[in-house]
Amino acid sequence: MSSGIIPQPPVDLHHECPDPDRRLDVKLYIYPGPPIHWAIAWNVGSLHDTQYHRMLELDGVYYWGAITRSGGISTMTCRKILISQMSLRKREALSGIAFKTGVPATRSGGNPPDIQWVLDVLTEAHSQNLLNRAALNVATLEASISRRGRMLGNDAITNAWGHQWYRGAPQRPRWRYS
Repeated sequence: MSSGIIPQPPVDLHHECPDPDRRLDVKLYIYPGPPIHWAIAWNVGSLHDTQYHRMLELDGVYYWGAITRSGGISTMTCRKILISQMSLRKREALSGIAFKTGVPATRSGGNPPDIQWVLDVLTEAHSQNLLNRAALNVATLEASISRRGRMLGNDAITNAWGHQWYRGAPQRPRWRYS
């Protein structure tokens, strides 16, 4: 049973480093676990030798909206996979989609909630023509594979179109030359 206490939202540093009005690389940030955590983010600039990132991510079971944070060691060392280059207008539309996307139940679709939420946001962005399907498939596949070429976690990662990549899946065919 819940104690009824809602945590405070993180501090938004948007006033220190606002989202610039130019095209930026929007990336999938993958923080190593346990548990593995996914977020959608883009680097908005630096100030006083500190990098700032605009983040779309779940904080436990809460989504507080797009938040600008300074990049700590975990943000500096996490995997970053390019999703697309987007204008300010498209990034604002993506933030709006994220705000309207519900937080999934635990392990819905076989994925942890934060991964499923990111996939739901990206799926809706695709349906609104903010992202193309090919780039999205490449990003989700690359994100689903660890640095050593094995699947992350014990379960399959299910992408936005129901494709699953399983741990221990067969590797690419090796071509033989005679």
